[in-house]
Amino acid sequence: MEDNDINNGYGSVLMKVLLLIIQRYSLPIKYVTGWISGVDWDHVERSKHFYEKFGILS
Repeated sequence: MEDNDINNGYGSVLMKVLLLIIQRYSLPIKYVTGWISGVDWDHVERSKHFYEKFGILS
């Protein structure tokens, strides 16, 4: 995302839709996983908060 798109809720909307699709279609997905990209190293705490908000990271 570009800097002016950060903190506008776009990522939250996408994550909510992803989790809704998984639930709605009873997809056999047990967990969501990922990694911290090199471009994210300067805001790891913000990324951590985002995933914790959705119960993905504990």
